[in-house]
Amino acid sequence: MTITQMSAKSLKETASRGGMTIFGSKAEGTYRPFDQWDGFDWKNDPDNVVWLSQQKPGDFLNADCTPAELWLDIFGYGHPKSIMFAEGAFFAVHRDTIRLRPLTIYKRILGKFMTLNHINPEIGHFIEKFWGEIFIDAS
Repeated sequence: MTITQMSAKSLKETASRGGMTIFGSKAEGTYRPFDQWDGFDWKNDPDNVVWLSQQKPGDFLNADCTPAELWLDIFGYGHPKSIMFAEGAFFAVHRDTIRLRPLTIYKRILGKFMTLNHINPEIGHFIEKFWGEIFIDAS
């Protein structure tokens, strides 16, 4: 799908899908459940093993928290049993949907990355799992 096609699809569908159009990385519209709140199994999960094997030493920065701890820090309340996420964080969101969450949420997320100053921190993979909840549940 080209950028122009994605843009057209997004403009057409975001209103009918809660303000978020998911494109996915492996297949268009891939939306999967996430429940690994204690941390990712980088060594045994088939999706993660392949990705991690392509990284050079130093290319990946382990998180100093679990997804559950990061969730609590960002949202201020405990996580649900599971959430849905857009694989590859490949999605579009209407600006009005983004504005439904307080700016403090986005500042907390940005702050996590600013203090790490790393191109590939593990918390980026945690945040990838959270985007659907941030935008779909924003209303």
